[in-house]
Amino acid sequence: MSHVHGHARGLSPGAPRALVAFAAGSTVITNPRGHHEPVRDHVGVGSAANGAFLQVGGALGVAIIGSLLNTRYQDTMSAALAPFHVPHSVMGPVLGSIGGALGVAGHVGGFLGAELAHVSKTALSAEWTSA
Repeated sequence: MSHVHGHARGLSPGAPRALVAFAAGSTVITNPRGHHEPVRDHVGVGSAANGAFLQVGGALGVAIIGSLLNTRYQDTMSAALAPFHVPHSVMGPVLGSIGGALGVAGHVGGFLGAELAHVSKTALSAEWTSA
């Protein structure tokens, strides 16, 4: 996979920080105790709209962050396993998720399985600490 200045393809080093800033700004904007008091007849509509926006925003946030972390995990694992000529039938589950990687590691066993488990856990923890 292509890397630019040590970062995964398509991601800038400031992307996670920008997402956090965007989420913080969205929280302030969607605060139910804003400057405008709702008219009593429309309180239910305002509450429902606020709840819907918070749920949609939360779901999108999880999807976007998960997508970014998964892409970085796949790039890290691809780079780590590139010198070993891993068969495609094994590479799919390993790149699919850490659960797949640990499943393959358990099936392989021995030193190679332990190394695969270590590399996959390291790749995942590196993504969480860099986000």
